[in-house]
Amino acid sequence: EGQSRRTTMIRLLLSTLTLSALLLPSVAAAQGSPFDPVVAFFTALSEANHQGIRDSTTENFLVLEQGEVWNLDKLLSVVRPKNTLRRNFFSVVSQDIRGDTAHVNYWNKALERSENGEERTRAWLESVVVVKKRGTWRILQMHSTRLTPEQIPENVAFTERR
Repeated sequence: EGQSRRTTMIRLLLSTLTLSALLLPSVAAAQGSPFDPVVAFFTALSEANHQGIRDSTTENFLVLEQGEVWNLDKLLSVVRPKNTLRRNFFSVVSQDIRGDTAHVNYWNKALERSENGEERTRAWLESVVVVKKRGTWRILQMHSTRLTPEQIPENVAFTERR
């Protein structure tokens, strides 16, 4: 009887652990990833969607790029519709989450095609500080260094994200 009871308890424990392991990824996915606002930001940027850019950033957002500091108003003043199709590709280098704040480093590559068929590849090494506000991750600060595509190491594996 004692052996049977122990076997039943072990089975119950294993079932609970298995169920927990299956449910945990969906709980994490429901909370979103600190990288989600980066994807949303570049999708909105590609579409010149000012509201989408606002929705992915905080009110006091700053971008530091090539020795310049821009706030959200300055950035939006130069984001205009273009006759190009832009596809965004990313490769996360590292991510450090501490409560409602996270720091993410990533490679960023954009393939742009103009309406006349001209293609160009642009690349950056970037980092963001994101904060969770009312359950949603938003970009507080972005630091961006422009690169030539040749400067990206060959072993970097990019994934297209929208």
